[in-house]
Amino acid sequence: MVDTSHVDTSHVDTANTTNITVPLPIQQSDELLRVNAPSQKKIFDQIKEAEKKLVEFTSLYEATNDFQLRKDFYTRIENLKNDLEKKKMI
Repeated sequence: MVDTSHVDTSHVDTANTTNITVPLPIQQSDELLRVNAPSQKKIFDQIKEAEKKLVEFTSLYEATNDFQLRKDFYTRIENLKNDLEKKKMI
């Protein structure tokens, strides 16, 4: 047994001692994770494909001088950006 009678506790503020609860991380079962894995992979693959198209469309947009092509690429780029934002929030 440790003798703590000589420890100075005068600096401890006892007026503000309340029970503090710390949220614990939510643990999901392995089965739930396995069930979600194909969906997560599908979304991940869709995000990677959309990012690839975004780079390609941006390059084509910057390379062309044709007004109609620039307008079409701009529209596609904006649509891809919006889709990416939505998919990344899932």
